[in-house]
Amino acid sequence: MAKQLDDAVATGIVHALDRQTEFFVKAMAARLVWRNEYADLLRLDQEIQTFWNMRGFSDEIMRERGLMSNAWDLLQCNFCYNRPAAVVHEDMIERRFDTFLRQFLAQFAHRFKRLTFPALDHLRAADLRCPLDLPAMIRAADGLFNNDQFRQFSSSSRTISQELGQSIFLLLHRYPIFLSSAARFFFFSPADVGMKVAGNALAFGASYDIGAEEFVAALDDYKFNFLMTRAYFAPNAETSRADSDWKMMDQLATTYVGKEARRNKYISQKNSIVVSLCAMHAWDLVHHHQMVLPSAINRAAEMFTTSNADSRYKKVKDRYRAIDRFITEAVERYRPREKT
Repeated sequence: MAKQLDDAVATGIVHALDRQTEFFVKAMAARLVWRNEYADLLRLDQEIQTFWNMRGFSDEIMRERGLMSNAWDLLQCNFCYNRPAAVVHEDMIERRFDTFLRQFLAQFAHRFKRLTFPALDHLRAADLRCPLDLPAMIRAADGLFNNDQFRQFSSSSRTISQELGQSIFLLLHRYPIFLSSAARFFFFSPADVGMKVAGNALAFGASYDIGAEEFVAALDDYKFNFLMTRAYFAPNAETSRADSDWKMMDQLATTYVGKEARRNKYISQKNSIVVSLCAMHAWDLVHHHQMVLPSAINRAAEMFTTSNADSRYKKVKDRYRAIDRFITEAVERYRPREKT
């Protein structure tokens, strides 16, 4: 059934992809600098997956419910950032997951602390273990921005199909979290501070010496997590998970209201989304799949249908250079500086 969505979704996609590009740059740089440490993370990830498989949780259920993300977040942050859209809170699967948590933490908490991967100071293990699905994102974005229905929708709110909505959701729903040593989220009981409301509440705490830029970024993340948490825990509120994908889209779009896309570092307008995704896909093909650069750019450019073949290749090649430069700059920031 068709739904109505606010015009903010169009701008929200730009902001979401800018965030995902920032994550890609940081994650790829971290993998280049700390190859062995990243491999250690993946080995531990496989052991954690096996732990849950042996207790009756299939890979499909773990993926659909985001349970691996929850497991990693509990080890790293003591707070679950993952809020899967189509989950009924405290259903049988989640209750079974909770019954094994003490055993899980007893077995893996010390193993996590032994990881020597510096990127974990500011990136979630749950994000690092699960790379962006760039081919799927390219197909969604390319189809979306070539769709007459979406062009009408993005200029003035229109009714759009469920299929089109799924493409929007695919681009919006991945929101990598950047951790801060000076700011944290946590649940508390409102009754403890005199609030006369039922249930728990989501709080934000920051150190007095946090930098201004880091504070603003942490507040942005808090806004996102507050909306996601409310949608997840408030089945009777306006943000109910009934028709959850659409509700989540509204929440995700709202996250970006008031932010100026022109201030984004990586993606500031719609027409740079697909070419940026193609460039990232080409970079991944070169560095992780041993493909030579011209072939990788050509493979990625073939997924970009908005211009002729020669133009597509040039656009992706130019954007590849920019992405590669961003990653190289991040590598230099990550590498330990030699003492003089």
